[in-house]
Amino acid sequence: MPYRDPAVAETDIVVIRTGGASVLRAAFDLHVGGTGTGPQRFKTFERAVLEGEKIAHARGVRLFYIDSPNSAPYVLRDYTWTSE
Repeated sequence: MPYRDPAVAETDIVVIRTGGASVLRAAFDLHVGGTGTGPQRFKTFERAVLEGEKIAHARGVRLFYIDSPNSAPYVLRDYTWTSE
């Protein structure tokens, strides 16, 4: 995962806004931690988060959103309670 923050575990799911600041140029990368694969790219925030929620729920991990490289990660969903 290209973004490192102590709050984000290696197994967590992260949606990162990429591209320009314009809504028309924005894209959203979905990074699935612990898989060793590259990110999936989506044109809309909603599609990226929907796919991220499915994966996070199935794996019992957290889903984060990062708006820019300098912003703090926001927890969108926490499914860690489901992994017990």
